[in-house]
Amino acid sequence: MNINNAILHVFDFVSCVNVFAQAPMDLGNKAAKRYVTSQAKRALGNLDSKRGTFAENSLFAEELRAYFRGERDFVGLSQQIGEFIVGELSRMEKTPSTDLLVADFEGDADQTVREMTDEEAEAAYKARGPRYFAIILLESRQAYMHEVGSNDFGDTATTIARHHAILPNPSQKVASFALISADDMAVWFVDKEREIAGEKRWIIPDGLLQCSMEASSREVLEAVTTVVEEVAEEFGANTAVALSRAKAYVAENAEESDEVDARELGREVFADQPRVAERF
Repeated sequence: MNINNAILHVFDFVSCVNVFAQAPMDLGNKAAKRYVTSQAKRALGNLDSKRGTFAENSLFAEELRAYFRGERDFVGLSQQIGEFIVGELSRMEKTPSTDLLVADFEGDADQTVREMTDEEAEAAYKARGPRYFAIILLESRQAYMHEVGSNDFGDTATTIARHHAILPNPSQKVASFALISADDMAVWFVDKEREIAGEKRWIIPDGLLQCSMEASSREVLEAVTTVVEEVAEEFGANTAVALSRAKAYVAENAEESDEVDARELGREVFADQPRVAERF
């Protein structure tokens, strides 16, 4: 995975201080490089990602196309994204502090997503592949940490303090992100419904990207296996065998297409039972 550019904007809703970075992150810093690489890999391999297609009048799609053509600068585009995100989040009744990580990277979706050693992170950082633009919302969490200081008598003293701005671990799933392919502007995203100014909203697909919302790979698989199991039980077929065939079919075809042909799947799973296949 090759990180072309990455930037982090900080939205601290506890102290009411927002910091818009004016320069990309220094990826010569091993900790920063490893963290960005891990988050990009995790977004790329997330089975919960929904597919989306930009609306014809999507303003964001036009801005991103201009960036991929070299007509927009990375920092300016990331700040524009940050201004929209902070504007939406600030209208929530209780807003968690959130950092915005924006990255332009090249990577392979087949790479394993897991905790990496420094050597593996370095190798992954240099690897190339299709180009993507990532927008990742990192909700801060509270954590207790030790603090070392001194008391009024000058003696070394320790205490425990609560910190509010701890980023998610690289191995944790993030609640909201978007990934856009430079090749065909295909969209993948994970988001959650938020109550903003008293109204339920999806800020990534509806507000920022202006794109459709289609089922994720995990949702497709769950729907398929549910129907396969119900039909197999209805006709007295071997449920375990049917589920195994269905999962194998979805896994095999997912490499070539994001769509599942229901009739073809039914014929494959219930090859020796035409009536069951038709029912499916």
